[in-house]
Amino acid sequence: MHSWLRFRQPRIVLVAALLLTVIATLLASRWLEARQQALLATAVEFQLGRLNARMDAYVALLRATRALMQAQAGEVDRKMFRRYVERLRITSDFPGIQGIGYSPRVAAGSVAAFEEAARKEGFESFAVHPAGAREWMFSILYLEPLDERNRAALGFDMSSEPVRAAAMTRARDTGSLAMSGPVVLKQEIDPDKQAGFLVYVPLYGGGSSPTTLQERRARLSGFVYAPFRAPDFFDSLFDVEAPLVAVRVHAGAPGEPLELLHDGFPHDRNQWTRDLTVRSPVIGGQPWTLEFMALPGLATRGERLLVPAVALAGALISALLFLLARLQLLDRVAIERSAAERAEALSRERAQRRLAESLSGLALSSGSEPDAGALMQRVVDEATRLTGAACGVFLWAAARAGGDAVVAGSCTGSSPTAEALSRLRSTSAFAAALTGRTLRLDDLRAGSGADEALHLGSGPERPVASGLAACVCPRQGRAFGALFFVHAEPGHFTAEHERLVESLAAQAAVMLENAKLRRVEREAHARTGEENTLLETFVGIASHDLRNPLNVILLNATLLEHSEGASASLKEATGRIKRSGARALRLVHDLLDFTQVRLGKGIPVEPVTTDVHATVHQLVEEFRLAHPQRGIVFDATGEGLGIVDPHRLAQMMSNLITNAIVYGAPGTPVTVSVEGGAAELRLSVRSEGEPISEELRGELFRPLRRGAGRRGAPEGSIGLGLFIVEQIVQAHQGQIDVASDASATTFTVRLPRHAH
Repeated sequence: MHSWLRFRQPRIVLVAALLLTVIATLLASRWLEARQQALLATAVEFQLGRLNARMDAYVALLRATRALMQAQAGEVDRKMFRRYVERLRITSDFPGIQGIGYSPRVAAGSVAAFEEAARKEGFESFAVHPAGAREWMFSILYLEPLDERNRAALGFDMSSEPVRAAAMTRARDTGSLAMSGPVVLKQEIDPDKQAGFLVYVPLYGGGSSPTTLQERRARLSGFVYAPFRAPDFFDSLFDVEAPLVAVRVHAGAPGEPLELLHDGFPHDRNQWTRDLTVRSPVIGGQPWTLEFMALPGLATRGERLLVPAVALAGALISALLFLLARLQLLDRVAIERSAAERAEALSRERAQRRLAESLSGLALSSGSEPDAGALMQRVVDEATRLTGAACGVFLWAAARAGGDAVVAGSCTGSSPTAEALSRLRSTSAFAAALTGRTLRLDDLRAGSGADEALHLGSGPERPVASGLAACVCPRQGRAFGALFFVHAEPGHFTAEHERLVESLAAQAAVMLENAKLRRVEREAHARTGEENTLLETFVGIASHDLRNPLNVILLNATLLEHSEGASASLKEATGRIKRSGARALRLVHDLLDFTQVRLGKGIPVEPVTTDVHATVHQLVEEFRLAHPQRGIVFDATGEGLGIVDPHRLAQMMSNLITNAIVYGAPGTPVTVSVEGGAAELRLSVRSEGEPISEELRGELFRPLRRGAGRRGAPEGSIGLGLFIVEQIVQAHQGQIDVASDASATTFTVRLPRHAH
């Protein structure tokens, strides 16, 4: 008992000390959490108080302005309104507000008179907008201070926008202030537009305040309102030194779709804490959702360190007490355990390294060795070497012509005969191995027949005492065969040898599967190549032979069309024949060019000295006649002479212009430009319309691909136009680029001035 207590006393002390440490840590954590929650609640209430006070101040401004308008009974002009707002000093004393405005109620039939009166006050371009027939309008007449931003809002009918109209309706029907949801203010004249909101106070005519809903709707004369930019408002509200909480403001109530108005949370998420509080105030009928996050400054550094300090101190004391009692024992045990672990790890590392080297060598050799028997010879030799077996053999699951066994090289001189191998194939060990099991037999001396089958020797000096068998199985299907290894000593093979042989067997299965797949792939590739070559040759011959009869059809159609005495119906019919024949001839030419490229000949070009400006200009004139509604623009600069194939150049530009006409926006112009530089010619075709998608850009120049044009692809097109363009550019040793965005799509071809 004394010995039991002596060896376990340090553990009891450790457990007791750690338990006390856990209790102390939990108490400290709960105290700190309660204090932080109290500080967070105080900071939240402080920020909410600032928000309410700020909004009360703004509401007081609007109500004072409404009192001015009611006292003057509509006699307030722009100058008086401006002087009044200037004396309020809202820019310096009321941060966040954009101004104070007045929007009177204007009947649809009084818009012209209203605009004329506003223009007489100094704004010659004043106009109610947006246009449209509405029974009543609430156009912004006054908005001070009248800076560049506020000037942009004058004349805007706020009832034409649903979010503003909803707030105005709420203010009219309740008779009190109403706040709108998030909007983009008309003052947002910069590209970086910010969200904002508006606060409305209704104005009623007739002296006394209306008491019923019907009176309020009938006597409404306008609104006094204030616009706010959300970033300016909230930045000025929550911008305090050393803030204790970060605030994020959303428009909307919890559970509804929210729109972010202000994000004061730290940009670095590592500074976020899990102390969050959500409040949902409703101001002027508009619900807001405010998220408050405690910042690190909410608690002092000493308070934040209290919990880890208690835990650390308790852990250190516990560990010290435990170490003092068990130092010698732990040192001795650790040394013994470390030595055993190092020896075991070293043994595993060596075995794994040998196995990795073997698998790597087998994988490398499998790629260059097509013969399955030679591959398995390598596997058997490697497994025999790594396991230290006296002999190893691989037997195919079914007899094979030319040998159904692979024997390790170490058995040279005592290789089993076919009769011996057939006896091994009939043993129960072979049948069990083919089922996928790995067999490790520690003692075979009872007469398993393996010694005779492997023919290791007939005398007692070379018995078979232990064996190891593993299946070479593919992922699916029947097993390829089984690996057998034997040794003269019983229990020679270990669990490590078993795992090693299983890994080699799995590698062998993969090698045999890959060899089979490569053989099938080579055969399929050979058949496919022959079929593709035959098909492409046939298409080329057919395309070439079709040109002559098509040319004859076109020639005779032309003769009929211009013959004397031809009736109008005959000319119309011959015109259809010519157009159909021309489309068919273009298809034949495209197929012939495509076939030449597929057969590796490329598109033939005959470069000669050519006036590129004149060639492209003539082509543009033809397209102008065919498409007068598109307004095709031609621009040529620089030197236009170059050594190119004029016919292929015209074919290339014709395909690009046709593509621009088909896929560009209807009614927009197509611009064709030719620029002659010192060393190259730059040709471009530009069209307006929707941009080319990222998915389609990778397919533009692939054959037999067509995009969806606005008016459909051209008749007779099979998707070879851009493919042939690219081939013509490559035949001239040039380059083609595509640029596409929301404004336009431009194909640019750069050709060397002296092509070879």
